Amino acid sequence: QAQRVAVARGFDFEISRNDFSSTVDPGLVISQSVPVGREVEEGSVLSVVVSKGPEFVDVPSVVGLPLGRAREEIQDARLTVGNVEKVFDNEVPKGEVIEQNPAGGQLEVDEAIDLTVSQGREPVEVPPVEGRPEGEAGSVLTGAGLRVSVDEDYSATVAEGDVISQSPQAGTVLRVGDTVTIVISLGPRRFPMPDVVGMGEAQATTRLEGLNLRVDAVDLPSGGSSVVGQRPEPGTTVEEGDKVTIYVGG
Repeated sequence: QAQRVAVARGFDFEISRNDFSSTVDPGLVISQSVPVGREVEEGSVLSVVVSKGPEFVDVPSVVGLPLGRAREEIQDARLTVGNVEKVFDNEVPKGEVIEQNPAGGQLEVDEAIDLTVSQGREPVEVPPVEGRPEGEAGSVLTGAGLRVSVDEDYSATVAEGDVISQSPQAGTVLRVGDTVTIVISLGPRRFPMPDVVGMGEAQATTRLEGLNLRVDAVDLPSGGSSVVGQRPEPGTTVEEGDKVTIYVGG
């Protein structure tokens, strides 16, 4: 049609090239060499550029790439990055692309790809578990998305099987999958009663209190400062926190 019009007006008609266009349908004239309304000599050449329609390119796969690298891949494909949504993800490392839309196929040049990017593992506040039974404490921690490491220690104040302490402390903010260590009570330490007969009162008291025993010193009428007797007898099994008696005399 353009050729017929040009020839009827006395022009020599030619197509200079075919070009992509996102606004002009395929086969239609995008532009012409001589502006509309200008007077030229009959027989002049009227060149036109004809539309090939929009140019489409393959959508690159950027899932699993760091955001910066994903941007480069998309730009190299002559596309643009659209909306970037950041979400917590307990599997995908922070900064990597989790999803893209569209995931494949083709887009017109300069169209956008939307990305979903990981912010890393979700933050979680460590719950308090001190004083709880081991099984209950473990359930509370794993229910919060945390891993549990168990140590054991003796305690004269915390019942056997209960949590003596936890690390990190309650209220600390960790990430899902981080580890909290709990120390479980083995109950009071049990051991043979030491022999302190013959020691001075101060020395015997220091020795026994160093084993977390409660010492009751009884002064005998005979006077003197040495231990002449004890209860329980040496070798008897005692445990931390027990009360023991020493008899001090001449």
